[in-house]
Amino acid sequence: MHLSVLAEMLDKDLPTALAVMRDHRLAFVDLKQHVYDSRIHQLDGDQRYRLHDDLRRHNVELYCLASTLGHRNVLATPERGFRDELEQGIANLLETVAIVRPRMIRLLACSAISGTGERLLVTDVDRLAPWVFPAYREAISQIASHGVTVTIENEPDSLLSSPEEVRTFFARLDGCGDVGFTWDIQNMWQSGVFPSVTVYERMKPVINYVHLKGGRQASTVDSSLRYRCGLETASWPVVDLVRRVIADDISPVVCLNTSHGELPDDDPFGDVAADVPRSRVEALRDLAYVRHHFEEFS
Repeated sequence: MHLSVLAEMLDKDLPTALAVMRDHRLAFVDLKQHVYDSRIHQLDGDQRYRLHDDLRRHNVELYCLASTLGHRNVLATPERGFRDELEQGIANLLETVAIVRPRMIRLLACSAISGTGERLLVTDVDRLAPWVFPAYREAISQIASHGVTVTIENEPDSLLSSPEEVRTFFARLDGCGDVGFTWDIQNMWQSGVFPSVTVYERMKPVINYVHLKGGRQASTVDSSLRYRCGLETASWPVVDLVRRVIADDISPVVCLNTSHGELPDDDPFGDVAADVPRSRVEALRDLAYVRHHFEEFS
């Protein structure tokens, strides 16, 4: 088992972030944005070679190209616009793949939000925008043909809002290539599903990547997500759930991500130095926590 971290948590300057990773014995990195002032699916040739050299210099392996492709409300996006963005973004990512050789490419699940703000379901997409799943299947097959695993993540407003919707979504993608689900634990909580081992078990057959974030519920009687916090003080059963992920070996790399929510009154990092990104302090705190509790990550 290994840990990855989203580089921009450590610093928005990528070489600085990689140096912090090297100093803390983190061997894998995920890249999303702030890659030499570009998103990962918008790199040019010079940036790709610079990335290759920086990764080698710091002895860090690129695990996931965490693109934001697919994150569109398909009820407000024309088919051609959705397909063009996917096709152009994936073509660019595959040029990057040829140089830096990541293990995985991330797409995001789309959303389906009506004009009245109602969040619709996978079955509604099949009825109202029947081109969506063919577009995803074509994108996944194109990436998989280059030997790269695809993972699709659940943003809080996406179709992947519950275990039932996750299973329905991936059933619609069956047979299109090597694809699985990134369970961002806190994102699904924001969609209304409190993280638990039972929730994990319902989605386990399709999970191929796990994102860890803290988070604290609103009150003892209200389990909705309210506060940003680290794993050590999270409301959800971090140790029990991560232990199951390790035992089942479904996510050989687990990625630390930034917690969402309001800052609690007992925020322990109110006095973070101005020249140190708060997200770095939070990431290193969570790194220490998981290494303390799980020798697999040491």
